[in-house]
Amino acid sequence: MNICANRFLHSATQVSIADVLTVSITPRGEAPRQEKWAAFYRVADRVKVLEASLDDKETGFEYLDLTAITPLNLGGSYIGDTKEMMFLGERDIKLQAGETVRIYTVVDKTRKGEKKSPERAEKELNRKVVEAERIKKEKKGGIFKTDVGEGDRIVLIDREKRMILDLDYWWLKPLAP
Repeated sequence: MNICANRFLHSATQVSIADVLTVSITPRGEAPRQEKWAAFYRVADRVKVLEASLDDKETGFEYLDLTAITPLNLGGSYIGDTKEMMFLGERDIKLQAGETVRIYTVVDKTRKGEKKSPERAEKELNRKVVEAERIKKEKKGGIFKTDVGEGDRIVLIDREKRMILDLDYWWLKPLAP
């Protein structure tokens, strides 16, 4: 699957749109904090990243909040980066323009009801919630991570092999006070 995704990604041609995204981070032993990503969308007419949370080691959850720009169905889609893809499942995940879905790439089942849990996202934030399944079962931990200054990529491909999201991102190092 990863080889096919890489071939598809290298042959796709889109326009880049610059943006700055807010990411929630909880470093081990520290309080949660908000950081920024410099982001470049190659596909800008289907979804927009609303928020990302990369706290899987501390809180047990990693997710992306995506808002639909146009109506779409994410059922049968794959999400990942250049190293790993995850499957969203076959059930329909229909979104109207303006609706938001939270896609979890890491879920700690022992932490139900916690602030970042799927249950609270559905009830309190009125989000559609999807838990992505790992294709490589032996891998553990989150997939959307990088160090300051190092770039990474997020892709979302639907069941018809159309690119829904193709986003490069880099951490923006916070300025010293």
